[in-house]
Amino acid sequence: MISYMLRKAEEKDFNLIYEIKFDAMKEYITKTWGWDEDLQKRFHTEEMKRDDNYIIEVDSKPAGIVGINEKEDYIVIGPIYLFKEFQSQGIGSKIIKDIIEKNKSKTIKLGVLKVNNRAKKLYEKLGFETYGEENSHWKMKLAK
Repeated sequence: MISYMLRKAEEKDFNLIYEIKFDAMKEYITKTWGWDEDLQKRFHTEEMKRDDNYIIEVDSKPAGIVGINEKEDYIVIGPIYLFKEFQSQGIGSKIIKDIIEKNKSKTIKLGVLKVNNRAKKLYEKLGFETYGEENSHWKMKLAK
């Protein structure tokens, strides 16, 4: 069984989280908008102001990041990025399944870039369905 730990992201994790995003998402961001380093750094600075980001650790090593934004009657998962070396090992699936298990009474939502078919297929396999779209993202929620 895959074992992971979540720890609250801190200001000191700024560069680590950017490195995770770069490794996991550069390909998809480039396909969607093109990669603009200065713009991505500005987005990252804004994203770091959120207090719902957690570092995913596997064997005490940073493996990725997940955002878990809890509201009264729903949860938004995102971002969820894993370093490439930790992808396709069931870690992301386990995290999402654990969130679902702990929040059975809440609606669970997430977004996925339209160019990231691999992630969309994973979310569908985990029980999510598309309920809308934005310019670059599919909006998905857990089917009840």
